[in-house]
Amino acid sequence: MMDSQCRQDQACLIRFKNVVARAKIVHGGIHDLQVFLIDYGRSMFIKWSDCFAIPHHIANFAPPLAHYCTLNDADNCAFDNASVQEFCRKLLSAEHFLLRGLGESKKTHGELVEIIDATLRPARAHFPTDYERRVFE
Repeated sequence: MMDSQCRQDQACLIRFKNVVARAKIVHGGIHDLQVFLIDYGRSMFIKWSDCFAIPHHIANFAPPLAHYCTLNDADNCAFDNASVQEFCRKLLSAEHFLLRGLGESKKTHGELVEIIDATLRPARAHFPTDYERRVFE
């Protein structure tokens, strides 16, 4: 991808581990780019030579499979490893769950959301959100 095509939030295709994936440019550096993999929900650094332009109509053909977000009222410093693993286990095993966007975005953490599905309450019992305190207690 040429420098003129590289700008923040620009859609692109990247190559990593012999796979091509859709991404969005987060930041362009001198030797590499930071990209957000929109179908995997994670950021990574790649070489310029592994980034390819993608036409706008193709980039928007299907919605992203991942949504970049952070739980509101969740201080990740307060969670121990066992709590994080239990939360991830419950989240991955849930048939469905409901997130409520709070309409606020944090540049480094994505959109602030709350889980409002009661099936995930046990995973957050030690650190409930204001909403969970009002509804479940």
